[in-house]
Amino acid sequence: MHFSAQEEYGLRCVLQLAKNFGGEAVTARQISESELISLDYVHKLLGILKRKGLIESTRGIKGGFRLKGEPQKITVCDVLQMLSSELNSDGHCTKFSRKKLQACRGTVDCDVKLFWDTVFRFYEEFGSKVTILDLIEKKIPSIHVSY
Repeated sequence: MHFSAQEEYGLRCVLQLAKNFGGEAVTARQISESELISLDYVHKLLGILKRKGLIESTRGIKGGFRLKGEPQKITVCDVLQMLSSELNSDGHCTKFSRKKLQACRGTVDCDVKLFWDTVFRFYEEFGSKVTILDLIEKKIPSIHVSY
């Protein structure tokens, strides 16, 4: 399983906004300097998150970005899904379709599809239980896995 730079850095941007939840808006420059991400890339990520409705922006001297929702109600899965369209087993499998690499038969009886379906189901279940506040407080919930 692979997470892109967009997903990783986008999650880091959300964490910076969550740390200031209820306080002053956070500027893109502050996030850039804090996370060592280029300012242009931070603007790109914040633009995506704004279009998806997770954050809002304010112009002016006290302008910047804020989370629209409470950090304890936003899950890691929510954020990653806003930043990627391929976080599911079907998205994974389409990367290896017959038309591209001849690596996937594209059938239901695929030898590895069951494995990927299980991994992505675990990701969705676990990622839906971990909130942004959990990450800030470094309290990852434990879950029982049975597949």
